[in-house]
Amino acid sequence: MTGATAALSGVGQPRFGASETGLWAAAAALILVAHVAVAYAVQNFSPAD
Repeated sequence: MTGATAALSGVGQPRFGASETGLWAAAAALILVAHVAVAYAVQNFSPAD
């Protein structure tokens, strides 16, 4: 019976809060900026002859 009670207790609660959504968005933006920085840094590399 406790499993059903635990399942019903979380029905009305949102999965993510506003602050957690903001943190995920900031993390995604940081990853994107890191990818752009690496792409910019390696764009002028050429293979050694």
